[in-house]
Amino acid sequence: METAIVSLICIAVILTGGLMMAQSAVLSADQLSVDWKAMERRSTDIGNTIISATGVVDQGNGGFDINVRNTGQRVIGHFSDWDVIVQYYEASGTYAIKRLSYVTGTSPSNNQWAVNAIKRNGATEVYAPGLLDPREDLTLRLKPNPPVGPGKTILVIISTDRGVTTSIQYTK
Repeated sequence: METAIVSLICIAVILTGGLMMAQSAVLSADQLSVDWKAMERRSTDIGNTIISATGVVDQGNGGFDINVRNTGQRVIGHFSDWDVIVQYYEASGTYAIKRLSYVTGTSPSNNQWAVNAIKRNGATEVYAPGLLDPREDLTLRLKPNPPVGPGKTILVIISTDRGVTTSIQYTK
């Protein structure tokens, strides 16, 4: 009789442990499925986001305007989460690599960048202001300091909040 009670307790412990392991496996598989779907959504979102740097305008005061076109299928925003990195030679010959900070408004200070304008077919955007819709052009105004030396080339790398990048070179 004593062994029967011990045997029943052991069987109950084994069944409880097995059920707990099965429940843990099901929950893990469910979480994996949720994470996999989120990864697919993000991957599709990144795949449909395409930007192209199309030109540079020297502002003459050490600043530059960089024209960027949204050639993808997604609306792009969150400019404060973008990265703008510049690589260039200063007038002294010193090589500089800098990440410029985002500021609101259209007049950045030293080592900052700002959104100067968003246009579609040359006209200021009307639909969804402050967002870069597909086929719209964005003008980034940036001001590296110390300025780019005369006759020197600047490389500007722009990365969106989704990690999609473009770059452009300009010789001053």
